Amino acid sequence: MTQLDPISSDWLALRERADDRARDATTATLLPALRRSLTGGDSESGGSAQVPVLVVDLGTGTGANPRWLMPRLSVPQTWLLVDHDQDLLAELTVRLTGNAAPWTSVVSDVAHLREVLTQHRRPGQAVLLTCAALLDLLDARTVDEFAGVLQDFGAHGLFSLTVDGGGSFTPARPLDDAVQAVFNAHQQRHGHLGPDGVEALRQALGRAGEDTAGEAVTVTVQQTDWILDAADAGDRALIERLLQDRAAAVRDHVGSADYSADESGRREMLSASDVDAWLTDRLQATHGGALRVRVGHQDVLVAPRG
Repeated sequence: MTQLDPISSDWLALRERADDRARDATTATLLPALRRSLTGGDSESGGSAQVPVLVVDLGTGTGANPRWLMPRLSVPQTWLLVDHDQDLLAELTVRLTGNAAPWTSVVSDVAHLREVLTQHRRPGQAVLLTCAALLDLLDARTVDEFAGVLQDFGAHGLFSLTVDGGGSFTPARPLDDAVQAVFNAHQQRHGHLGPDGVEALRQALGRAGEDTAGEAVTVTVQQTDWILDAADAGDRALIERLLQDRAAAVRDHVGSADYSADESGRREMLSASDVDAWLTDRLQATHGGALRVRVGHQDVLVAPRG
């Protein structure tokens, strides 16, 4: 099963504004479909079920996903906020102030999702599994188990902001594509799915349906790219951190025994000095307010049919 590295709270705070903006597309498309599915089409009244939907947020971190989804879901709901970091969960009382939905924190992880649901789900209770920026960090075995849980519990799923490996910088530079390709390869180290996360989930759901002879699910994908502009102060801070982290990851990968020229899409190997020159150039454009960045993400809605 996937072993997740801790994610710093300052990075989570830095990206929240861009995440919220990217998910405007999901607000317009996936959320109405989710509400209709949860309520049997009676989305205006919240449905006839008296038992609130059990929303399970995986990898809650600083609470950005529930802060975004709680006021937008518009159905009776109660939440389980699941994270392996007890210190982050302890801060949620302050971070979720003003959010009306009741919630309980659970120190656990994706590997124990089935046990968490068995313990907390009430009879007949609809389940929505949700997470943000998590699928790309999982391995294939964990996603298979994830799909099995969705199938076995007849659960809905809303999985947000999974990286898809795409992106661009404007103005472009010759090394942009090579750096992107090597970064994508680095994201798949230790068996992590990286940009293949959404497709891996789709395939795992298909296998889970075949194995259980259960009803098929509907899978809908919505593009939710970050669109960042260094002329904006908030975006500029995020771009600077993104560039520095990306360069560090690429340096790490080109220095490893696993690196090959094929991963950069170039005939010659990408070197650490190439990465340093690329970073210097991109940071100069950022500090001058001249760089625009697109980082590819996708949101996925999983809904049981029928």
